[in-house]
Amino acid sequence: MARAIAAGQLKGASPHDMAETWFALLIGDLQIRRVTGALQMPDDAALAARAGLALAQLRQLFAGS
Repeated sequence: MARAIAAGQLKGASPHDMAETWFALLIGDLQIRRVTGALQMPDDAALAARAGLALAQLRQLFAGS
């Protein structure tokens, strides 16, 4: 996050806060749904898609110049 801020790709929060936000977007309630059996283990493609969506949302929230 610090490198993205330094490069002007992200702004508006501390690297720690951005990392917390990214983690929340990435994980959400996925672990709870897995533990309760409401969701099966996602395959690699679904995990990659979820990671890409979380990154896109993070960039929207903390858009740099």
